[in-house]
Amino acid sequence: MDQALVATLGSFDGIHRGHQQLFVRMQAFARKLGGRTLVLTFDPHPAELLRPEAAPPHLLPLAENMAYIYAAGVDEVEVELFTRELAARTAGEYLRHLATDYGVTHLFLGYDHRFGSDGRQLSPEEYEALAADCGITLLRDVALLYGDERPISSSAIRRAITEGAMEEARELLGRPHSCSGVVVSGQRLGRRLGFPTANLQRLDPLQLLPPAGVYACRVYSLPGSTHFVPERGGMLYLGSRPTLGGDLEPSIEVHLFDFDAEIYGAELRVELLSRLAPERRFASLDELKTALSVYADETRAYLAAHP
Repeated sequence: MDQALVATLGSFDGIHRGHQQLFVRMQAFARKLGGRTLVLTFDPHPAELLRPEAAPPHLLPLAENMAYIYAAGVDEVEVELFTRELAARTAGEYLRHLATDYGVTHLFLGYDHRFGSDGRQLSPEEYEALAADCGITLLRDVALLYGDERPISSSAIRRAITEGAMEEARELLGRPHSCSGVVVSGQRLGRRLGFPTANLQRLDPLQLLPPAGVYACRVYSLPGSTHFVPERGGMLYLGSRPTLGGDLEPSIEVHLFDFDAEIYGAELRVELLSRLAPERRFASLDELKTALSVYADETRAYLAAHP
């Protein structure tokens, strides 16, 4: 008898606690069958092709999503190119594809997940019947709830981040929201003010950023970075730099505490822990320097209280 292959599919952006629960349950199920697990995800996000004007910003770059999926213990991750031809497949056709091309025997789905060009018209029972016709047993996970009994979802996390509620986003994700980027040269104003910064250019320009302001953060080197930066607490500024006349593109600048080295080209992941102050315009650079000292003290105090 062929080995069972227990699969799930979806965009899985952010790999939040609901996703993690799904992966844990499908792995436990696969172990009982002596089988393997497979996660199928898509690039680009389906909405970017079908409804680009309404496509959500990314919570994580694709490579980091995949890394978190593997870290959850899944045996295999496949990224399918999402095309209009793929989008046109009915649920039955896609299930046949899973059975024939991947050998899927069991399919775990999120509590409300639908797929296929006809998916909106299908009931859960109809999905199960279509799967059975292809030799696939379909199973539904239950929603993981939080707070006022709302399900954890990528849209709820995006709302929290958009509002600057980084602690809520951390609760839903199971870890802090992060932004990854490469260190590029800047104007060196921070160094002149006594607060040298690493200026980050995002690796994923479509990744969601919180509102402008000052944030407590922790910084890590990404695997394979050209420079290794030891884990550090830091103070992050995100915004248009109105004191300097304003920028069209948001600036992401990180002051790493107790660290001063040239790290141009380093690839960093910055965890945004808490928004400590909104963006504001200062009357002078001296006033900005004084504010930076205050922000640095507040950030160190936050990091000490939240190790």
